[in-house]
Amino acid sequence: MVLVLPPGWLHELAKRLGTPYFMTPLTSLLGVSDSHHSAVTATNSSHWNAPGLEALNGTGVVGPALWNGTRTRLKMLNGSGMTLSGGPSVRSSYVTSLYFALSSLTSVGFGNVSANTDSEKIFSICTMLIGALMHAVVFGNVTAIIQRMYSRRSLYHTRTKDLKDFIRVHRLPKALEQRMMECFQTTWSVNNGIDVSELLKDFPDELRADIAMHLNKELLQLPLFESASRGCLRSLSLIIKTSFCAPGEFLIRQGDALQAIYFVCSGSMEVLKDNTVLAILGRGDLIGSDCLTQEEVIKTNACVKALTYCDLQYISLKGLREVLCLYSDYAQKFITEIQHDLTYNLREGHSTE
Repeated sequence: MVLVLPPGWLHELAKRLGTPYFMTPLTSLLGVSDSHHSAVTATNSSHWNAPGLEALNGTGVVGPALWNGTRTRLKMLNGSGMTLSGGPSVRSSYVTSLYFALSSLTSVGFGNVSANTDSEKIFSICTMLIGALMHAVVFGNVTAIIQRMYSRRSLYHTRTKDLKDFIRVHRLPKALEQRMMECFQTTWSVNNGIDVSELLKDFPDELRADIAMHLNKELLQLPLFESASRGCLRSLSLIIKTSFCAPGEFLIRQGDALQAIYFVCSGSMEVLKDNTVLAILGRGDLIGSDCLTQEEVIKTNACVKALTYCDLQYISLKGLREVLCLYSDYAQKFITEIQHDLTYNLREGHSTE
């Protein structure tokens, strides 16, 4: 097999590497005089660059002064009796390989200007590494900022998809599906998907009580709680919950067991009994029962229905009884005051005006 190379390839390689290769007759390297090989060497030398010619001494072997002490590489060409000598050092080869690899990986490319010497290549390698690190830091932070901006929206879409999957799996009727979606969307628009109890559960009780008192200050400022001690108010604030009603939704139905007293924060509601409107409730109204200390089931005497979107706060009767047991000196005052502060008494058997 004969290796055929295009003319002038060594000259082009020499220009690119700065350290050219030279073909030298094998007999010259072995110290054997051969006029035929010398002629071939002299003929081929006309196609090489000037430094190569100057480096050839009288024997046709590459002179050591050309490479400044670098190692000379020899390679036999099949059937030609020639050797390939010269070329870059091992260090220069590794630096060039690393430079090319980093240029390709960092998508910098060579462009019209590229590094030639080892020093230039090492400098380019360091610059590319620093640039890649800065690119990762800057764009990584930008990506994190954008993700935080859209994290709440992503959570909303995730919850919506979960709700739709739940409706599809359990085959809920269309009317119930519409009520669920409307309630979910409206509630999300109010609290932005933040569960206060879940958010505050890891805080100490002292701090949680102060936060709860601030959140529920509108309810705790009612005349009903004026005579309560600070400790009693803090205990009450921890058991106050929030609720929401969409238009047309029933908060309480007639004959149901009353489980809490409710405070209307916003919106309007109506009290119905046998399809008759008994009262219209608005912001600041309190509905419940005046008989709260006895361990008995309290039946409601009317229905409470939302006319608009309503925000409500409520205190469960079970939690209220526990707090009143702890603060017995306030319990009797509470029972007396609530009879006057209730906007509508839902206890069955209570005669309404």
